[in-house]
Amino acid sequence: MAQAVPPFSISRAVFEAITPRDSYTSEADAQSGGTPVAIGAFSCDLGDQSLRWNEATFELFGFAPGEQVDRRVVLDMYAPESRRLLEARRAQAIEVLGAFSLEAQIHTADGEERWLRIHAHVESRNGQALRLHGTKQDITHERRHLRKLEELAFTDPVSGLGNRALFHAAFLHAPHAPSSPASREMISAGALVLFDFDHFKAVNDAFGHIAGDACLARFGAHLRSAFPEALLLARIGGDEFAMVLAQDQDEDQLQQRLNAALQSLATPFDWEGTPLSIRASFGLAMPRPCEPSSPSELFRRADADLYRSKERRTPRASSPDAASWDRS
Repeated sequence: MAQAVPPFSISRAVFEAITPRDSYTSEADAQSGGTPVAIGAFSCDLGDQSLRWNEATFELFGFAPGEQVDRRVVLDMYAPESRRLLEARRAQAIEVLGAFSLEAQIHTADGEERWLRIHAHVESRNGQALRLHGTKQDITHERRHLRKLEELAFTDPVSGLGNRALFHAAFLHAPHAPSSPASREMISAGALVLFDFDHFKAVNDAFGHIAGDACLARFGAHLRSAFPEALLLARIGGDEFAMVLAQDQDEDQLQQRLNAALQSLATPFDWEGTPLSIRASFGLAMPRPCEPSSPSELFRRADADLYRSKERRTPRASSPDAASWDRS
């Protein structure tokens, strides 16, 4: 179920689901320095499925103007999720003799990734759908610009992982509609892990907050490397982190991986001539058949496990390096 983790540490399906675009306005003029972007016009005969395009539409899909185009070939150019949505909304519009709008991802004949904003309506006569007319506009630059803004809003600048807002939107308060990509993705959550640094205040007090930030950044990079399959990675507090993993996790093996990951961080690294070690505890919660496994309940159980883990540790000392890494 898990896909490759994007740069800001969340699966793309979840990110798209928690950043709705219905209210966005077109930035076509900004895309071309004030020159209006050409809008492609199209018509599809619903009897034989033949297409009629203007020159701009051919250019949008990477075809030569006037080239013979088969609708089946065009459909294969849509990304799978975009094609599914297009077919569903098109069928519904034809059924009710109405209209639809959609933002869809395609790959042009030259292999270029492009996003289109599609508006279409059904032409009918005597209750019979005859043709589909509409427009297609290139919004690739707009999507990229918005994506950058959204990443900034959901990214922790110190660790490079997701932030608390992302964790709440994508996990704790993820959309629960069965058709929601976020719901489909997070239903596969098989483990929630919470991390908390040991003696982090001592590090900040002894070496300054810049050193503390270096530790946070190193921890974020290490989590990415150690758990590339994670559905979500986020910094949710000052020195607190969260990780959501997919199903099919073996608890004993996962605990071994977590201990190994934290053990490797205990190796001192050089920070401006000073050796620093990152010490942390973790709390783990996994869905079980006889226990509630809602996101909030998993969080409660992981937080309680984290507290127990820290309580079992060797009594704290004033040195930032004085901590036991063994969870047992």
